[in-house]
Amino acid sequence: MKKYILFLLLPFLCLAACQKDGEAVPQPEFYQLTLSWFFTPHAETAFQVIVDGTVVTDSLLFNQGQNFASKLIPGPSQGLKHLVLKVTGTDSTVLDTSVMVNGKTSYQLLAISPDEKPRIYQGAGSGTEADPSQPSAGKIRYYYYDTQLPEEVKMVFYRVNLGVRPIAAEETPFGELRLKRGEFSPYLELPMTVYGRNTTYLFKLIDPSNDAIIQDIVIFPTPFTRTKGYSESIYANRPPTADGLPVYKFITSILKMGGPEDPVPRRDKYHDQPLFQTTW
Repeated sequence: MKKYILFLLLPFLCLAACQKDGEAVPQPEFYQLTLSWFFTPHAETAFQVIVDGTVVTDSLLFNQGQNFASKLIPGPSQGLKHLVLKVTGTDSTVLDTSVMVNGKTSYQLLAISPDEKPRIYQGAGSGTEADPSQPSAGKIRYYYYDTQLPEEVKMVFYRVNLGVRPIAAEETPFGELRLKRGEFSPYLELPMTVYGRNTTYLFKLIDPSNDAIIQDIVIFPTPFTRTKGYSESIYANRPPTADGLPVYKFITSILKMGGPEDPVPRRDKYHDQPLFQTTW
């Protein structure tokens, strides 16, 4: 009988143990932060990830096996957290910033050139993007972080037939993309066999806030690669085979200004460079 009474009293004893002066003791909070590389040229470099003083990992690498780090961290589950990224085994800090968390939160890291420090952003995954509507087409999207450009840029695409002379872009635009600084644009599907193996595209850059032309299309007689608005990403992926099918399904490209160290086709022009691509 005494054991039975004690059993009945256990819930009340536990409740009393969890209270202080009649108030419930707050339960500890946790949040889960996941950090992954989207791209970095430093594929062999390991990075240490520290969030609010807690080491998440010492071995964040840009490869398939260790491309992400995730950890349950004690602390308020919502609010700003201090994120530090260091080269493992050194005092070299490559990123020191604050990120917002809300329970389970994921961020990605991106560094484009070898001398560029990584930036952090949320989202931009392409795993749910539908395949092109036909194998003779490919999809392209863009990213830029150039502070010389406005916060938002409009890219207007024109189709070109390289098999005729003089070379001229079609008068009617094929399509357009809206880019925002530090974000990946949506994809634009481009048919690549309209003029057989001679199909390519040029782009015009426009400030959408006032429709001012940032960079127009200019076609020089020769070589074609000196053209303003010439797309390296698309031209390099023109159909290489007899059946006319492009080699790529998706391309993610960087929009950037060419500097004095660049070859003539890129120098002092906004041009695109493929970051990576997915083939059929």
